[in-house]
Amino acid sequence: MKKLLSFFLTLILIFSVLSISCFADNPVKLTLDSETDTVYAGDEFVVKLMISDNSKMSGAAIDINYDKNQLEYVSGTFGGILDSSATKSLKNLNGDKSKVRFTYLAPSSAVTSQGVLITLKFKALENAHGESELTISIPNPGDFVSQDLSRLSYTVENTRISIKNNTVETESVTEAETESQSVEITTEIASTVENVQNVDDGDSENTNKIIFAVVIFGAAILVIVVLLVRQPTSKKKKGKK
Repeated sequence: MKKLLSFFLTLILIFSVLSISCFADNPVKLTLDSETDTVYAGDEFVVKLMISDNSKMSGAAIDINYDKNQLEYVSGTFGGILDSSATKSLKNLNGDKSKVRFTYLAPSSAVTSQGVLITLKFKALENAHGESELTISIPNPGDFVSQDLSRLSYTVENTRISIKNNTVETESVTEAETESQSVEITTEIASTVENVQNVDDGDSENTNKIIFAVVIFGAAILVIVVLLVRQPTSKKKKGKK
């Protein structure tokens, strides 16, 4: 009897190890698929939460996190692969970290096919600009389970949206042009001042030359005048003798 019990316990242990191994090798893949990579401020766009075909999901609480400073949640719908009789909801939790929470509970069935769990519509805010990432998270480990309430392992693939804003880009270009014009004007002023200084230096050199020539000319005139004054005096002295 003890040997038989040990045998059954060994079988259970082997099956448990095998099931854990298979479970670890085949995690469920959750993917955010955006219909576009680029949007303009003020435009709406759609993001789909996809699930792989090996999930066996029967219960879930999944958050789609987004930046409320760049995006606004508009609406959401449930995918066709979900059990219509299941309890499900979509709630926008706009706290410190904004998120849309998808909850699902179907005790009598499981999701076994690949497809869309939910479709969400967002709007890029008027002042948004740059890149904005939407991410998947599961609040608690026990919030993603199969029918027997076993926890499902999973991987996620997030998405990133590039937001263009004509107003912000135009202001940036205008500021750049203004700064460039300011640099050009400053350069022109500096060049003009340098030229004026060069002209002043040249004028000063020319002025010095003129003054030197005038002094020499004046000295020559003075010598001539002195000579002229002395000649009559010498003649008068000779006449008296």
